[in-house]
Amino acid sequence: MKRIIIAAAAGILLCSLLFLISCGSKNTQSDSAGQILVTPNAPDEESFIMSKKDSLNVKDIIKDQEVISDLSNCGWDYLIEIDGVEYHYHSECGTFNDYDHKLSFTVSDGQQETINAILAANPKINGRKPFAVICAADIESASVTLEPPGVTVEVKDIEKLAELLKSVVIYKDKGSEWREYDGQSVCFNIRKADGTEIEVRPFMPFFVIDGVGCTCDYDSCNALTAFANGIMG
Repeated sequence: MKRIIIAAAAGILLCSLLFLISCGSKNTQSDSAGQILVTPNAPDEESFIMSKKDSLNVKDIIKDQEVISDLSNCGWDYLIEIDGVEYHYHSECGTFNDYDHKLSFTVSDGQQETINAILAANPKINGRKPFAVICAADIESASVTLEPPGVTVEVKDIEKLAELLKSVVIYKDKGSEWREYDGQSVCFNIRKADGTEIEVRPFMPFFVIDGVGCTCDYDSCNALTAFANGIMG
């Protein structure tokens, strides 16, 4: 009799555990339901799921597109799965190809820029671009300071500054580790059109935003340093 009771209790416990695992699995699936899965066409880059906000933005863009009953001849650099449909997306021309249904469409230049910015900002794709969507209109004024000696000069070519900021790529967060390094650095103080202010320092091997340093891409960081030196003359 005791064995029967123990066996029954064990069975109930097992069923409860299976139920909890099943619920957890369903919750995990529902958490990402409706979000977009992206797979870069590159061997060293991992797939990722877009945030809910970005997924909605992309869906809003593609829902009203004029679809062509034929495939485009252009290439692709991202496989984007949206609600079970796989699109091969080419970031250079903004074209989506649906090979399964032999359909295609091309988004507008502005929509292409938005989609590309969302893709570029994801940390699993070549790091992260903190200023991926910045433009000259977003910047009210800027100055650059050479430290030492602490000489400050106004940045007049805001268009160029925005272009260089947009190309900056950062990787791992290193906090204040950059302060342990010696050397001359440049500091850009930027006042945005919305009134907020940011401070950025291209300080290899770091790129520092408001005091927080991250490892960064050499070329984009060095380009900002060269720009600052050019301003200083």
